Amino acid sequence: MASATEVAAPPAGVSGPAVRVLRENLGDQVLKVEEFRGDLAITVARQAWVEAGQLLRDHPELDFKLFLDLCGVDYLDKDDRDQRFEVVLHLYSVSKKHHIRLKTPVPESDARVDTLTGLFKGANWFEREAWDLYGIVFAGHPRLERLLTHDEFVGHPMRKDYPTARRHVLKSPKERLLHVPGDSEHVLINIGPSHPTMHGTFRVQALLDGETIKDAEAEIGYMHRNFEKMAARTPRPRSATCTATSRRWRRSGPTGRSSPTPTA
Repeated sequence: MASATEVAAPPAGVSGPAVRVLRENLGDQVLKVEEFRGDLAITVARQAWVEAGQLLRDHPELDFKLFLDLCGVDYLDKDDRDQRFEVVLHLYSVSKKHHIRLKTPVPESDARVDTLTGLFKGANWFEREAWDLYGIVFAGHPRLERLLTHDEFVGHPMRKDYPTARRHVLKSPKERLLHVPGDSEHVLINIGPSHPTMHGTFRVQALLDGETIKDAEAEIGYMHRNFEKMAARTPRPRSATCTATSRRWRRSGPTGRSSPTPTA
């Protein structure tokens, strides 16, 4: 990867409004431009992360207003990488019918980048997941708490150097997902984790004012078995069979909440 002081020229044939707009506005903070089978990816310095996202969203030629995905990547075993981690954002423009990946390198010694929740509300849970599983801090996030693992979990399980056999058993569930003042007359109810209205194992806590839901918070970790970690340590033919196992669950799986019990 090019350093922050060395601007990587785009490969021959890579052009388009997104490349031009970001280069005109960010200059040498555009570190790399790639295109593979029609998929455009632009890497920027993390200091320009939010500004790049805003340009992609608001520039009339680009109009990338549809947030698709955000994730963390661990390149621990890649010697050709200057930084261990990377954050990847996927956006789509409904009006222009084009897609883009925006990337930024994140050093292990200071694994943090500014939040995009001010631009895309949908980034909220995705950033929480990236912090939970990779330990990448999103500065300015309104609620950077664990999402798929529990509060007693130690470490970040999707890091490549995290022991696959380590377990952190949750001895008791979190009593309250919502903060309710002591003098409140509202009623707090739990829906799940095995309520018939839920598809699968899922928990929602709702704050009621009569029959009106005033607030709600979900705990989704019960749904996640961290198949990615299972596949990373298992030969491909064997890991493929994991997708066909039954949906019987047991506590304290790879993410500390739940994982399937194979029937084979």
